Amino acid sequence: KEETMKRIISILFALALVLGLSLVATAPVGAATINVPGNYQTIQWAVGNATSGDTINVAAGTYAGAIVNKQVAIVGAAGGASVITSGVPYKASSGLTTAFRLDAGADGTEIRDFTINNNQAASFYFAVFSRSVDDVTLDSLEINDTVQGISNWGGSGWTITNNTVTDTVAAGGGGIAIFLGALPGTTYPVCSDNLVQGNTMLADGTDPGYTSPGISLALDARGSAIPGDLLGSEDLSNNRIVGNTITGTGNSNEVGIEIGVIGLGDDPTKIAATMGIIHDNYVEDNTIDHSDDGLYCYVV
Repeated sequence: KEETMKRIISILFALALVLGLSLVATAPVGAATINVPGNYQTIQWAVGNATSGDTINVAAGTYAGAIVNKQVAIVGAAGGASVITSGVPYKASSGLTTAFRLDAGADGTEIRDFTINNNQAASFYFAVFSRSVDDVTLDSLEINDTVQGISNWGGSGWTITNNTVTDTVAAGGGGIAIFLGALPGTTYPVCSDNLVQGNTMLADGTDPGYTSPGISLALDARGSAIPGDLLGSEDLSNNRIVGNTITGTGNSNEVGIEIGVIGLGDDPTKIAATMGIIHDNYVEDNTIDHSDDGLYCYVV
């Protein structure tokens, strides 16, 4: 009996050892750090070869932007020494470009410590453009000469902090430093629980026909059949706009922070249908100078 028990124990020990080795062999590999240009010459190439969870460190220098479709951290050199001077289409087949386009799969992405030099003449309009991507962190970006700097369409849980947007440009609209928005009847009807804090915006009122807001929170109903297109899930709530500094040029019609619904055309039926979609947002401790309106709430 004692010999039989020893054999059983030996078999169980061997089985445990095999199972242990199997577990070790199949354990997930830790997140990698990828260097640009050390490992890959371009940011896009690095993103294409990254696995979700990886960090891409971009050395000081001049680069093109990238389309991001997985969860990565893209980190530039300290002090904004990594400079983006050209972009990728902000949407498929468009001639307008953005430094970073966040597509499906990019939830949880972080982008930090870049200088982005937009150029209207070269159709390089946007710094970050995203649709339906959540939990993004944008920190310590320096964005210059942008038509629309940070554009979050239908994303929730974003942290937008410590960025500087200088000399915004109006071009058929735009002139917006930071935009949070949703479209009714689409795949991105919700834009909630975002934090916009500690950012600095210096407007350049290139066209008094546009409000050129530092920060805009909007339901864009233009082109929608309201109320027929409403899904019932549209929601812009619990966004916090806190401790930002916005400086205008003093030109007429400029706005520091605007919140509202656009595209209703003073139609009472449409206005009634969209009431309550924008609610419980917090705007506090912001400094706004040289703008016609500090805070502008509207339905147009």
